[in-house]
Amino acid sequence: MQQPAAVFQTICKQGKLHIENGTIFVKAIFIGIVWSIPISQIIAVTSASTGFMTAEVNVYTAQGLQKIETLNKKKAAELVAFLNSPQVLPIDMEMQRTKFEIEQRRLSLREINTTMSSQRSRYQQSHVNGFIGQMQRSDKNAHLRKNQPMKEKLQQEKLLLERHLNQLQLLKSQGVSSAVPLAL
Repeated sequence: MQQPAAVFQTICKQGKLHIENGTIFVKAIFIGIVWSIPISQIIAVTSASTGFMTAEVNVYTAQGLQKIETLNKKKAAELVAFLNSPQVLPIDMEMQRTKFEIEQRRLSLREINTTMSSQRSRYQQSHVNGFIGQMQRSDKNAHLRKNQPMKEKLQQEKLLLERHLNQLQLLKSQGVSSAVPLAL
């Protein structure tokens, strides 16, 4: 009997990465399978450049993070695009992924709000101490304006994700068992 062809395969630091039969796994020479994750359990996938021609891909699941290190940048981009492409997922998995994305936006918003708040308090302290000038006021406004577009974008994405989560909960209560992920 013939082995099924891999949908995707490339070399990484840990061995040879394969995607076949709905599973992503790394197989090392002489060791066998190092790790494997069913694609249906993947919540999110991100990548980051690690060098001139290499990248690292982070695969997030409910069990934690799995790093795929030292990939060719082109192959890393293809892998991320493949794993992030809309697929029909079990509704519970999509709800979990959406909750993860909402939490990521919430943490980013908290960071931006903290930065903006500290800029305002520094300005307020200078104002109380009598060291305020036109230059400081415009500097504060420039810093706040710089962060505002990102804050608004994160708020909009968080709102969309919360609506999507509400729709998923409604669908689940009606007995629907699968859903297509929301693309932002």
